[in-house]
Amino acid sequence: MPFPGQALVLFCRYPYGEPVKTRLARVVGAAGAVELYAAFLRDTLAWASGPQSFDLLISLADGRYRDAFAENFGIQPEGIFAQDGNDLGARISHGFQVAFARGYRRVAVAASDAPELSPEDVLAALAALDEYDIALIPAPDGGWSLMSLRQLVDVFSDVTWSTSVVLSQTLALARAGNWNVSLLHPIADIDDVEALEALRVRLSDSPELCRRLAHTAHQLFGREGQHPRS
Repeated sequence: MPFPGQALVLFCRYPYGEPVKTRLARVVGAAGAVELYAAFLRDTLAWASGPQSFDLLISLADGRYRDAFAENFGIQPEGIFAQDGNDLGARISHGFQVAFARGYRRVAVAASDAPELSPEDVLAALAALDEYDIALIPAPDGGWSLMSLRQLVDVFSDVTWSTSVVLSQTLALARAGNWNVSLLHPIADIDDVEALEALRVRLSDSPELCRRLAHTAHQLFGREGQHPRS
């Protein structure tokens, strides 16, 4: 791997084999949720798997789909590992452990349903570790979309995952451990119809964002890579 010092661990599901975006599926249908999540993945992997000053690792919810994920999304199988743990906190901790065990000194873990995340955001979170123990990209719903660490710290236990208190509980754990935290600018994860509609508005207002999120724009507007007003 060309950049052994830094890694991005992207938490993913294989959309063609596992249930995805169940809250959105109630509105857009199961097939619509699959294609929307696949679009998020393709837009994110378009930059994350390219030449960057960090390596990409995929933490896959179900390891049985490792080869299928690699084939469908153009990822080297050796960069994919199965998630392990009884809850999301344990799985995130495991993701960091795997990356550190492979020799990475700075690691960011990110959600794969935050399509507006950019390589600049990842690099900012990794660079923040020059001065901070933890860097976080908050999500507007009270969670976070990315965390970076330079060593494993326990800010995952006793967090009420998938709720509006995830960020506040994480920060409380950091304070209890005397770990200093850098909070970067928020980036939404798209978990429900309100977040999806807000993303649709941002895309409508920004031709540049439509170009960057071409697959997502295609799913929402039907014309890949084109701004809806063009």
